[in-house]
Amino acid sequence: MRNLFPLVDRPGIDPAAVDAAERLLTEQASQFGPKDLKVLADRVVDHLDRDGNRPDAERNASRRFFHLCSTTDGVYTGEFRLTGPLGSKLHALLGPLAKPRIATLPGPDGER
Repeated sequence: MRNLFPLVDRPGIDPAAVDAAERLLTEQASQFGPKDLKVLADRVVDHLDRDGNRPDAERNASRRFFHLCSTTDGVYTGEFRLTGPLGSKLHALLGPLAKPRIATLPGPDGER
């Protein structure tokens, strides 16, 4: 079954961990669709080979995703995996919005 993970079937990667990952994905295949299973498989590969080879741009682009959903209490939650350039753009866009706001109290004349 080693041919499922050619990216992690090499020296330095624990063969028992690869076998366990293959079993996990085989079990999950009946519960998830192809897109969700691919996301799970990508995460498993990342977990097995944290220092892995530097992925090329095409591989990164094919593995990107963005999932955002609202909760019943009005909060939004999500997960994403972005390419380097796209992540930089998102960081530049959202970074200033995520900074804490300093509330100022009105002065004696009502101005802030």
